[in-house]
Amino acid sequence: MIYLRLSSNAVILNLSLYIGFGHHFARHLDDVVFTVYAAVLHKDSAGAKKLKSHSSKRLHVLQLDVTCDSDIKEAVAFITAHSKNKGLWGVVNNAGVNVVGDMETTPIDQINRCLSDSLRLEMRPCGVGVSIIEPGKFDATTTISDPEIVKIRRDEVDIPWEPATEEVKSFYGKDYFYRFFLKDNQENSAESPDKVIEAVVDALLNETPRARYLVPGSSRLGL
Repeated sequence: MIYLRLSSNAVILNLSLYIGFGHHFARHLDDVVFTVYAAVLHKDSAGAKKLKSHSSKRLHVLQLDVTCDSDIKEAVAFITAHSKNKGLWGVVNNAGVNVVGDMETTPIDQINRCLSDSLRLEMRPCGVGVSIIEPGKFDATTTISDPEIVKIRRDEVDIPWEPATEEVKSFYGKDYFYRFFLKDNQENSAESPDKVIEAVVDALLNETPRARYLVPGSSRLGL
C-alpha cells in the first residue's frame, strides 16, 4: 500500500472488490472529515454499496480498474471537476497484490507485480513522498479468507507450479506450494484493523512520514 502526499484534504483510495483494509480506511477518513474518492472495481458490488450507505456525502464511490485507461481518465475527470482545482492530499493504493510462494518458486513477472520501492525514487523529484504500509496477519478483520477469494489466490499458485522444473517440484512437492490453504488463516490473527488505520493516518498527516510502516498483526508471539 502506497501513500502519496499532495495537497488539499482530499484522498483517493483504490479499494478491492471485497471488504478489507480499504473499506476501513475509507470509513475512518470520512469520519475525520476528509473528502474521500473510493475507487472500486465494480460500483454495484456488495462492498461498494455497503461503503456508500454508511458514509457521508463527502465520500464518492468511483468505478476504477487501474489497468483500464478509460476508467483512469474518467476518474481523473470526476476528481478534477469535484476538487475545484485544489488537488489531492494523498493517494492510497490499496489494490493489494498477494503472491504466495518462495523466491525460488516465484516467476519474475509475479515478483515485479509487487515492487513499490522504486516508486519512491521516481516520485522524489516531483516533491511527492511515498510510504509503504506492511501489515502482518489481519485475516480476521477482512474478507480475505472468504471462499471466493481463497479460490482466486489458490488458482494463482498454479502459475509458478506448472512451469517449475522437475528438480523444484520434486524438492518442494505440491503440498508445499499449497500449504497456506491447508489451515485456518484466521487463527492467531489480529481482530481489529485499528493499528493499520493508525499507520495510514500517520503516513498521510505526519510532516515527516516513515518510508515503511511495519504493522504486526498476529496475536501470537514469535519465539
